[in-house]
Amino acid sequence: MTARLVLNAEPGQKVGLGNGLRLVCDKRNRSRYFELRKRVRGRDYSWGVGHVETLTIAGCNKALSAARQQADMIQSALAAGADPAGIGKSAKSGDILTGRSPLRDVARQYVADKGSEWSSDTYRERWLNGLEIHSKWLMDSPVADINLDMVIDAIKPVWQTKTETASKMARRLSRIFTYATVLKLRGDDPADWKLLSHVLPQKAKIAPIKHREAMDYQDCPALFADLSQNDSVSAKALQWIMLSACRSAEGRQMTWDEINLRERIWTIPEHRTKQRREVRLPITDAMREIARWARPLRESGCVLSLTGKPLTDVAVSKQLKRHTADAITVHGLRSSFRTWCQETGVEETLAEMCLTHSVGDKTRNAYARSDMLEERMRVMTDWSEFLASGISN
Repeated sequence: MTARLVLNAEPGQKVGLGNGLRLVCDKRNRSRYFELRKRVRGRDYSWGVGHVETLTIAGCNKALSAARQQADMIQSALAAGADPAGIGKSAKSGDILTGRSPLRDVARQYVADKGSEWSSDTYRERWLNGLEIHSKWLMDSPVADINLDMVIDAIKPVWQTKTETASKMARRLSRIFTYATVLKLRGDDPADWKLLSHVLPQKAKIAPIKHREAMDYQDCPALFADLSQNDSVSAKALQWIMLSACRSAEGRQMTWDEINLRERIWTIPEHRTKQRREVRLPITDAMREIARWARPLRESGCVLSLTGKPLTDVAVSKQLKRHTADAITVHGLRSSFRTWCQETGVEETLAEMCLTHSVGDKTRNAYARSDMLEERMRVMTDWSEFLASGISN
């Protein structure tokens, strides 16, 4: 009989189911969800505890049973003396997720569960912020209510002007909806590319793929010479990035405890590398001089910093743009180094290792186990001398 009440509920109707549990039939879209309402120590609290996926007697019975289980869990926690506000926070962070939970809460819990696989806290924040910036209204929506049309409405405007950004949105949303499906918060993935591809035009027809612009490696010595005339921290950071061929964040976030100037080794911990493994890089004479220049600035925190906090990517990019065409990027300097390796006959696997790329097949991986630090030191020393060739004696 109770399942039939759930099935026949009218839009806007709220049906009490006993012991604080009630059914709510949404006035706008007729979706049905359950909530537990309790008064604890003079204050009213409510928790979403499930939704109806299938409007049949069997579907309503199943949803009602699950809702009662969730309600019993909360009741037990309250009886054990749990802070009701704390239970609410747990629900928001995903400990108690339901189909009525906003997509944002499900996304946060997904990041909490999977984010340890990612390289940095900054990336985890950026992963979520991208969705907030371009689809806040979708993030506010109950995860079970979101359909294909809503996903298209969120992605399509971005797709027309920022195709790569929209592609990332689609991939991230698909991950979250797949996660929600596994948790039985909904039944499908409305951001599945197999569905979106029938509506969104091909990427190539919107905008050509733009690769990060690299400087002609033969122009690098002139840039290095210009930077040598500048004693700003951002100029020295850019020189370090050029000399080491490291990624921008790796150089900007480098701390004093990572570098051993006596052993001439820079050890980047696994949580700061793209590969999620510790990486050792050789410190050439030119790199050591920059570190010695930075030592009086401070002896803790980030090496290339006045405050101990890392320089921003914007600060280093602005320094580069003062000396180059607008299209050249800091990351593109790694491509310049790679081209120099090709032109000077550096063996391919060794060049890839200098860039801390993962090498491809089993043979090359076995070759790479030694770290090849001495061989890489020779390559990077030659590269340093090439960069310094633009400095007038």
